[in-house]
Amino acid sequence: CPLAGAGRRAEACRCFREALGFDSPNPLILCNLAETLWNDNDRVQALDTCELALGADPRFVRALVLKANILVEEQRVTDAYGVLQVAANIDPHHLEVLLGLSRVLELLHRPGEALLCADSALARDKTNAAALRRKGWLLLKLNRPLEAISYLDDTLAQDRNDVEALRGKGLALLAVGRRDEAVDVIRAAALVDPGNILVRQALQLVE
Repeated sequence: CPLAGAGRRAEACRCFREALGFDSPNPLILCNLAETLWNDNDRVQALDTCELALGADPRFVRALVLKANILVEEQRVTDAYGVLQVAANIDPHHLEVLLGLSRVLELLHRPGEALLCADSALARDKTNAAALRRKGWLLLKLNRPLEAISYLDDTLAQDRNDVEALRGKGLALLAVGRRDEAVDVIRAAALVDPGNILVRQALQLVE
């Protein structure tokens, strides 16, 4: 819905609910409503609406991925992993499913498996910024900072203001002893998002 993209979420929700009155239960409209509620920080309602979408179509991968994302924010990581496994059984090559699995496996302290999922995502789309960033961060966590820098640079080639890629690159530069460069990169991230707590923490670390 263009209203959601324009930040007019209350109107978007009303629009989706009106549409449901004519075509209920429509899993796509329900999923759109759930995503709008989630973006408006109403996780409880968003999760309930995801369940309605999946009740209408249990194989709707987009709704499964959205449900998993909400569960992660609710710190129900094991539950999110189960949902994504269901999605992977339906469409094992779906990019968002692979990225979601990678994220959840990292949270479950299984970085090697998380990296394999990131590699699978890149096999589907070698220029995907989210997959490049995810692989870069995982390589950093696996103590492979030089490789991490390469993937994070590829991410930044698409968007030089990608805060998470900048933060990761700064920490990777610090890990290989290039402190001055690390400071410059983290400061660039702080300029883009000065209120980001993780960026501020990284800046304190590198300075």
